[in-house]
Amino acid sequence: MTTLRATILAFIALTLTACGFTPMHAPAGLSDAAFNNVRIELAAGIPVQDKEAAFWVQQALKTRLGNGDSAKHILRVKPEANRAGIGISGVDVATRYDLGLNVSYELIDMKSGKLLDSGSVKAISTIAASTDPYALTAAEKATVRNLASDGADRVLVRLAGYYANAAQ
Repeated sequence: MTTLRATILAFIALTLTACGFTPMHAPAGLSDAAFNNVRIELAAGIPVQDKEAAFWVQQALKTRLGNGDSAKHILRVKPEANRAGIGISGVDVATRYDLGLNVSYELIDMKSGKLLDSGSVKAISTIAASTDPYALTAAEKATVRNLASDGADRVLVRLAGYYANAAQ
């Protein structure tokens, strides 16, 4: 009976690999040729307070797209982070903060310098304001990193839309 099960499982495994089956949550789609042709750049003039967010957005995009060694297009991003106190307590101190990241992007053809696509995406998260300043700083840094990842994903969705329409 065990040999029969092993044979059936082996047959199923071989059949699924031969049919082109890929797991639902497998990282797919971003290895397409269009995305391999993109080099990531940070826009000039990013203010000091936005440099950390810019670094994380750039890293998230490079993780998803690669280094763009044979790039035909430049993706120029300009992240802008902001923080707003919400939920003011009785002693006029914020109990929560809204952290936002606005990522403006431009897709540029390397040869002609022509602007192919541009836009802006926004990611927002709320954190609790700790009374410990170190805990608040750690929470802000972790949230900025998560927002950068979310912002990068939102830019890639927009680029996927651009490439899908450009191919038609």
